[in-house]
Amino acid sequence: MTDRRQRRKAHLDQHVRDVNGDYRYVGDWYRLRGGKGALAPFAGAVLLAGASILLAGCITAAGLKNTWYVIFPYVLEVSLLFALVWQSVRLTKGLGRVKAYHFESASPLIPPLGAALAGAAALTAACSVVFLLRQGAEGGLIACAAWFLLKALAVLSALSARAQWRRLVWEKD
Repeated sequence: MTDRRQRRKAHLDQHVRDVNGDYRYVGDWYRLRGGKGALAPFAGAVLLAGASILLAGCITAAGLKNTWYVIFPYVLEVSLLFALVWQSVRLTKGLGRVKAYHFESASPLIPPLGAALAGAAALTAACSVVFLLRQGAEGGLIACAAWFLLKALAVLSALSARAQWRRLVWEKD
């Protein structure tokens, strides 16, 4: 048990106390090649994915209002969006300069989260198709079309965020 605890808190060894009593980070840093401007395509794709998923949640057509098999995948989708945004903020808040322990723990998670988010959005859309085949377009055709457009945008932007992250080059300082 103590071995696990020591591994979890190993990054605290990279902080030392100076003469004033303040803690200072002395570990490695990762710097983004191209500066903070290189983060713009990735951040834009994540924001577009988030906006399309949240806007789709405001449309109650295509089974999102009263059907468990559409609502559960949507909840999964929102949870994965939260996880992707959380890891992205951890790595982009330094605007191109990140502590090594943050980078090494969060960076490998972003591509799988992007793929999982795209998969969850596609699953939600597929479940909505099942609902439409069984129940018909209760919310109206325009609302259903907007729902599916937002789902397609969510899938494409999540995959784009994944691809943009893989294009970024990080160098150890």
